[in-house]
Amino acid sequence: MQKIKGKKMARVLFTVCGVGLGHASRASIIIRELKKKHEIKILTYGDAVEFLEREFDNVEEVDWFKIHFKKGRISKSKTFAFNLPYLPSVSAKNYSKIKKSIDEFKPDVIVSDFDVFGIYASKIFNIPSILISNLHAEKFFQPELNLDEKLEQKLTDDMLLSAFPKPTHCVVTSIIKPTESHENTHFFYSIIDSKIIKAKPVEGTKFLCYFGSEYLEKIIPLLKLFPEKQFVFYGKNSDEKDENIEFRKFSRENWIKDISECNALLCHGGLLTISEAVFLNKPIYVFATKHWFERLFNGSTVQTMGFGLLERKPTKEGLNEFFSRLSEFKKNLKEKKIKVENKELIETINSLIEKETSKK
Repeated sequence: MQKIKGKKMARVLFTVCGVGLGHASRASIIIRELKKKHEIKILTYGDAVEFLEREFDNVEEVDWFKIHFKKGRISKSKTFAFNLPYLPSVSAKNYSKIKKSIDEFKPDVIVSDFDVFGIYASKIFNIPSILISNLHAEKFFQPELNLDEKLEQKLTDDMLLSAFPKPTHCVVTSIIKPTESHENTHFFYSIIDSKIIKAKPVEGTKFLCYFGSEYLEKIIPLLKLFPEKQFVFYGKNSDEKDENIEFRKFSRENWIKDISECNALLCHGGLLTISEAVFLNKPIYVFATKHWFERLFNGSTVQTMGFGLLERKPTKEGLNEFFSRLSEFKKNLKEKKIKVENKELIETINSLIEKETSKK
């Protein structure tokens, strides 16, 4: 253990889920601050490897399973069938790589951004752990679900959550927090990008849309039924105009400008997108189905809190209701005053690292 300015400098092994870039984006904000006090080594896979290597040294790639998609959503049957034969070899390779990293780096604490191997390693090698997760919010809140959706939750998110051993500490991020406390579990509002924090929101006239390509044939014809409204649409990966819809290729700079200046947001229920809209006081319409349950859960949370509307299947009537209730949703957003808690979240993780390190 090293020292920095008279204080002990902990060695932190930070493991990051590499499915998509959501976890890597959140982890990068946290790692950037932790590096000021501690020595960090990063283990990740998939899309996150290149993303994290752009900013940080000491990033090592581990193996992971191939995720199969069908019409924009994870195909559970195909993913399971393809990966089952590789389960022993991937697990063995990762055990070997993680053991080597632990033997060489000798971490005092393992921090995992929703990476299950990091938590298993903490148990195997008896190292304190901190799990960062938004999915674990589902353990503490129950949205209104029909029978099919409850079954889907049991078969997907509940099974995924049960795969995680209990960490030493858990940091849960969401747009909602429980009123009661839970042992060794710390709740914070979602991490927000500094560029969104610095943005100056205005109440514009256009509606911002963010949907994957699999949603286009369902949502675009509905938007054209409202010719008096203008929509800016991300998800088609093209720059073109079609009646009252302006399609744009994604760029972070344009996105920040558009979400800051829109009237409201229409999306498929991703937590990062929803969290940015909530911070900027933008009402949210969510179209999500049980086949991507986390997004359905997020949409249900939005509706429960009075921030917008959830539809399992987009309809003209649903959109009409959403547009007619915008002032109500905006009032609720302003009254809730959901704030940025980046600083508080990172300070808590720092204090947990120092607490566990001091025990040695």
